[in-house]
Amino acid sequence: MDAARQADSDQVALWNGLAGRAWVEMRQLLDQMFQPFQDLLVEEVSLAARSRVLDVGCGTGSTTLAVARLLGAKGRCTGIDISGPMIAAAQVRAEQERLPVRFLCANAQIHPFEAASFDMIISRFGVMFFDEPVRAFANLRRAATANAELRFVAWRSAAENPFMTTAERAAAPLLPNLPARQPDAPGQFAFGDSQRVRTILEESGWPRSTSGRSMLPALCQKRIWSRT
Repeated sequence: MDAARQADSDQVALWNGLAGRAWVEMRQLLDQMFQPFQDLLVEEVSLAARSRVLDVGCGTGSTTLAVARLLGAKGRCTGIDISGPMIAAAQVRAEQERLPVRFLCANAQIHPFEAASFDMIISRFGVMFFDEPVRAFANLRRAATANAELRFVAWRSAAENPFMTTAERAAAPLLPNLPARQPDAPGQFAFGDSQRVRTILEESGWPRSTSGRSMLPALCQKRIWSRT
């Protein structure tokens, strides 16, 4: 098995196992923690006046459902994630609210989306887990309309988010064989290098939007791209 397929297999196993179940169990706390980032994405959908939205790495569906509430009957919102447990939780939430949302348990890197079926693609901390990011964003581009826009929030580097690595640094002296962190490997810091992100998106067919805001405070970074 090559490295990309192994990484993809590892991500599927991770998010359909303990990690996925943990996110479902901690859904309320995590939704509360990430509410500010969700609000930013919902605001972007509102400002762009889009009606067919795809939420990539939607998890338990909080952002997808928030966009669906915004769009109402005039729009269509779809969430996609590789985690069966999280998608199941998202579907329950949608049914409880009776929102017209579609959830897909699938890999956004390779899923055969209908061509030009979305006019906006968003993600709240989901796209950093792609093992083949150029391939993934190219697949999303094919699913986007000619004037579609892409919005995602991603963590910056580990150095800029020390709270995430405190335990790892504390344990390092006791674990001399702890593998070195691979900065470009799938995970929360995979998009910490802004130049790498620009290269990935340009190679996959997403030119930079001339009107977009590009950065948030040091905690994370928000990327704004469009097809045109």
